[in-house]
Amino acid sequence: MKKFNINAFIWMVVLYLYGYLIFDLIRSGDIQLYLHPKMLPYVYFAGGVILILATYQTTRVFRATHVTKIYKGHILFLIPLLLAFTVSPKGVSIQMAENKGVYTINSSNLKQPNDYIPPLPDDDSVYEVVNFMAVLTEMYYTPKVYEDKTVKLTGFYYKEADYDENAFLIARMLVSCCAADAQVAGFRCEWENIGTLEQGQWYEVEGKVRLDTTYNELFKMDETLATIEVIRAVQVNEPASPYIFP
Repeated sequence: MKKFNINAFIWMVVLYLYGYLIFDLIRSGDIQLYLHPKMLPYVYFAGGVILILATYQTTRVFRATHVTKIYKGHILFLIPLLLAFTVSPKGVSIQMAENKGVYTINSSNLKQPNDYIPPLPDDDSVYEVVNFMAVLTEMYYTPKVYEDKTVKLTGFYYKEADYDENAFLIARMLVSCCAADAQVAGFRCEWENIGTLEQGQWYEVEGKVRLDTTYNELFKMDETLATIEVIRAVQVNEPASPYIFP
């Protein structure tokens, strides 16, 4: 009969470490590199449950047991912990999202944005895009409002092989639920100095909005699309919150 239950002790440590990991990600804000903010209440709940289970497991450490061998199954839970504590959180990379393609706003998912968007200036001053996703959606919803307006926005440079020679996106990663469903979403831009830009690098760009009418093969109709004719592009650091959310 053994008074010290080694398996109960190991499982207790595993639970406490998982609880610490969750709350450390919340404290540092790194949790938003993996999840949509709307999922945070579930994370709080899960973290609380894990700590309750860990506390209960503490009472089992000194219970008598006939088992003397250490369960090999603990390794399945220890390996993810090892990776979590040794690898710096980086979130979603461009390479991870490239295989999923670009998020396309169209009539099937179109909805007028509810988020606050600063009004466009009446004069020729530069309009800074603060709410990336809301303005992206509104520019599709009512493109004529933005025609000939000069806008400034920040995102990473993204170009696919089938884009026109000088065309690219200034984009961000759109996360609907978690990092696993991330897609590229961005403003279509054109610039004659495109050769100076690097895939995945972040830039602050400024340019004038031009409207083009194209035929949509999928929906069999003409549609008006906005393109930003870039005037300048300045390399910047990736922001603390690089993602956008629908």
